[in-house]
Amino acid sequence: MNKFEIMLSPNEEICLELTCLNCRSIFSTELDLNFINENLPYSNNDVLYCVVCEKKYDYNIKFDSNLLEILVRGKKINGCLKKSSATDSGEYKPSTTAKSKTFYSTQINRLEKILELHCDEYIIEQSLNRLLYSAIITSLETYLNEVFCLVVFHSNITFEKFVNEYEPYKKEKINLNEIFERTNKIKEKVEEDLNSFIYHNIPKLIRIFNIFNFELQKFSQLDTIIVNIHMRHNLVHRSGLNNENNFEEVSKEDVKKVISNVNLFVDYINKKIESKCFLPEENVENNDNPF
Repeated sequence: MNKFEIMLSPNEEICLELTCLNCRSIFSTELDLNFINENLPYSNNDVLYCVVCEKKYDYNIKFDSNLLEILVRGKKINGCLKKSSATDSGEYKPSTTAKSKTFYSTQINRLEKILELHCDEYIIEQSLNRLLYSAIITSLETYLNEVFCLVVFHSNITFEKFVNEYEPYKKEKINLNEIFERTNKIKEKVEEDLNSFIYHNIPKLIRIFNIFNFELQKFSQLDTIIVNIHMRHNLVHRSGLNNENNFEEVSKEDVKKVISNVNLFVDYINKKIESKCFLPEENVENNDNPF
């Protein structure tokens, strides 16, 4: 039996984090603490699963006098109870492009582990491969969204450059009496527009990244990325049918290839960030540089 304890403060959200005994992946789950207002002491049994290999873990949750106690049954397992906000800020709200790259790599590693799972039934294997293929492109889109937002919002220089050069903004017209209201809300508008941008539209993607001289069009395997994105479109929106209405078979090798292609694309963008070659020449020596 493994015991983990933590003292609770009001309105805190707690996460149970474990290292899987089967695949050694670290996974976590946010605990449902709605019982706190019930009659104490509280005790209940529940189950959680490793997100990678789906190994089952039975546990008992106890709460009394602000002490939360989790008892995980079975062999000794590494784990802890922690505030959910600390986990979220480290994994899901990256504040630097390096953290975005790390989060992307973590997601891809998880998908690769799932790909290693063996399945004897063809239709189930195909369904799994199609889901993995789609998830890889989704991971790429998440990375692109995060790093571009970080570039735009890094400083006043980068923010102003984006607002001045983003094509849709050049076409917007405002009345004189709206200037102050629109100015006060400009950052909110930019953030909303960037989060709703379609990051798998490669021509548009090239244009917005080229505001900062990323030159995505020079990536040698960009055409392959476009093919991968189109394939993902068929898998998600056409139930795996191609333009001739034939079923697109997805093998494990196909999934490995798209991982390789997307990794190269992310590395290309990351190197551009590290070298700062996307900066305008006159700003290279400015102390307000991105990154």
